[in-house]
Amino acid sequence: MIYFVILVFSLSLSAYAAELPSQELPGLTVREGQLWRQGKPYRGVGANYFSLFSRVLKDPSDTSYDEAGQ
Repeated sequence: MIYFVILVFSLSLSAYAAELPSQELPGLTVREGQLWRQGKPYRGVGANYFSLFSRVLKDPSDTSYDEAGQ
């Protein structure tokens, strides 16, 4: 009996949520496998410099970050 009640509640809740107007979520969202920000497709550009930082922590005389940053 409890499973039936949970099932009915879940179905009614999902039906209610499906009828809510879709609002734009803050930040990045994923729709149809693509990143979106403020209602437009988002294409971010960046670099991961963690390895540069960790190499200097491991060996302070390591200046290979100079070559990688150029």
